[in-house]
Order: sequence, then C-alpha cells, then structure tokens
Amino acid sequence: MFEIQLKNNFTLKMKSKKKLEPSFVRLGRLGDPIDVQVRQSSKAKRIIIKIQSQNVELVLPNKNISAGYKFLLEKEYWIRRKLQVSEKEDYVNTKNIPLFGKEYLLLNVDSIRNKVQIKENVIHVDSLPTYHNKTLVKFLQNKLLVEITDIVNRLSKQYQLKFSRIKITNAKTRWGSCSSNLILRFNWRLVFAPQEVLNYVIIHEMCHLVEMNHSKSFWDLVAKLCPEYKTAKLWLKENGSNLHRYLQIEYGLR
Repeated sequence: MFEIQLKNNFTLKMKSKKKLEPSFVRLGRLGDPIDVQVRQSSKAKRIIIKIQSQNVELVLPNKNISAGYKFLLEKEYWIRRKLQVSEKEDYVNTKNIPLFGKEYLLLNVDSIRNKVQIKENVIHVDSLPTYHNKTLVKFLQNKLLVEITDIVNRLSKQYQLKFSRIKITNAKTRWGSCSSNLILRFNWRLVFAPQEVLNYVIIHEMCHLVEMNHSKSFWDLVAKLCPEYKTAKLWLKENGSNLHRYLQIEYGLR
C-alpha cells in the first residue's frame, strides 16, 4: 500500500494492484487525521458516508470516485461532529439503583439525546454528562407520581376519601403530608423504598383526609387500611436517613 498526498491535507492510500483501487482516504484539513475506508459498490445508487462508532466508510457507486472524494471533503466538518457524538456515546458509567425496592443496573450514557428507558433490570439514562442526575431525577419523579396517583385514585374510590391534588416534593424531613385543603404531598425519594413502604405512606396521608391528627382514631383507620403498617413504619424509621445519605453520595443531590 502507498499514499498519494493531495491538496488540503487530503491523502489517498492505494493498494498495489494491477488496477489501482482506493482503500482509504485520510482527512486532515480541519484537525487530526481521520482514516476513511473507501468501498465501491455495484448496488449503491448514490454516494454514502457511513459512521459506526469511530469508523467512517465512504461507499461509492462504480466509476464515481472523483465525485465521492469531493463530497467527502465537503462533509469533513459534519463527519468530525458525528465522531465526537459517537465517542461520547461510547462512554458508559454503571451503578445499581433501587426502584420500588427492586435493584436495577443504572447505565449513564453520554449522549445528545435526553431520555430514560427501563429494559428488564436496566435503567438507561441518555443525556449530556452534566444532566445525567437531572434527567434521572425527573424521570423518577414522574414515575413515582404515576404510581402514587394510581394508588390514591383506587383508595379514594374504595373508601370514599376525597382529595384535591397530588404533589411530588423534595422535602428534607418529611415523607408525606396532607394539608387542610386536601393536597397530598409525597417525597420523591419514596421511589427508592419498597412497595409496601410506599403503600403505607400513601395510606397514612390519606387517613389524614379524615383525621387531621395522630389520635387513636387516626391509627385505627391506618390499621384498617394497612394491617401491616407497623412493619413499614419501622422500616422507614430505620432506613429513612440512610436512604437520604445514599442519594447524596451516589447521585450528588443536595
């Protein structure tokens, strides 16, 4: 193989064959050299630039080599931008995270996309590096709101408990509250608690729709709606502070 240096730091590597055919093109006009694999295809109807991970390929229809090189030069800036995005997406950071008591593998992928998906036991967080936490927290808050809304609506219908609104909060000391205007508030970190603990907190606050105190009547009502409430209450007492500490250490939240 040998190289031919063209204008604009554009190098063409050729294979030593009876008929010279291009193998690689090296782009270097706008930065560090980028080797582009060149492939001629009888099936190709137009010039195509393919980028997969950090590999760049120029696909040429037969006998359209010069036009392909010109097109490649014009697209060098675009190619470099795509390679930068691809390089960021190749970086993946992993850790574990609980969701309603179940452990998931958390994958933080550096990407220009901004989305979260759950696939089996993996939570995929795609976003710019500085937005991983923000993207994840927003997703978890929305997921918790959907879960709580479903439970509250069911209990409200079953026990004729009227409420006005549901809000997800970032409270430092409270897991939930019920105001005099019947607004139910819940700490978003409950998304990390076991399902039975979340159920207890929801029932606890909904019982305040009837009893705005912690009297015997209140606890009797809690026991009726949640017979195992003492176990959940004890879990929250023993693990609540650790849950906050875990979030601060693992996710940098303050």
